Amino acid sequence: MKNLVLFLFLVANISLAQQRYIGQINDPDGHTNIRKSPNSKAEIIGKLLKNEYFFYIENPSGWYEVSTQRKVQGFVHKSRIQKVDDKELIALKINFGDYAENTHDTIVKLNTLKEANPFFIIGYNYPKIPYKETEGNELWVSNKDIKLEFVTKKVNKSDYKFKINKNGVTEMITEKGESVWGYFYSKDYPEKEIAYIRITFAGKTPYLLPKTKYLFNSTLLSVRVYDRENGQYMIDFMGGDGAEGYNALFVFDEKGLIKRFLYRNF
Repeated sequence: MKNLVLFLFLVANISLAQQRYIGQINDPDGHTNIRKSPNSKAEIIGKLLKNEYFFYIENPSGWYEVSTQRKVQGFVHKSRIQKVDDKELIALKINFGDYAENTHDTIVKLNTLKEANPFFIIGYNYPKIPYKETEGNELWVSNKDIKLEFVTKKVNKSDYKFKINKNGVTEMITEKGESVWGYFYSKDYPEKEIAYIRITFAGKTPYLLPKTKYLFNSTLLSVRVYDRENGQYMIDFMGGDGAEGYNALFVFDEKGLIKRFLYRNF
């Protein structure tokens, strides 16, 4: 019995140590110190400021391990930390130029992302769900909680038409006049488009992710699925070619799509 209790205690603490949250400080001074080790006498190695977002991991000792957007890692007592609702936030790894030293982590509000950002998005700071299988035009990604099927197909030419835009350039649009992504202006059709992205949560009815039409030449090998650790997941992939290259990001949960974000990373 003692061995069972010890085992459950260890499992609970391992699980706890792996759970990461986003927080802000709770300090009337408007800042709080980051310590090198988990005690109040330890060396101060940085500060957290009011309204600053950071990651933290809980610890039974009461000293939480924090990681800031300035790459400072240390400890702050739990009395100085308040958890925030991270469902409207997104943790990015970005770069402002061509050099590695320009790369850093940041946490921003989802609704502030734009088609053209003043930085390159080079990754997301969430655990990736590994590939299970790829075959031809299909890809499967899954873990114990979720299964995702990403399937492409040949473009159905009857769904689209060409027109001359106001700049005198030939472009392709849908029969309803909607714009498309991932297509370089010419009178040739792109090769493939998304057939569907099916999401299946454990014990739930599968559904098809909406707003996946008109995204051309998506690259299966670029597909990444992330666990946001709050009941939400993300799928990110690249598509298009040359000047029409794009990235697509879908944030979703077991109820359906939360946000679709299309951007050009150049």
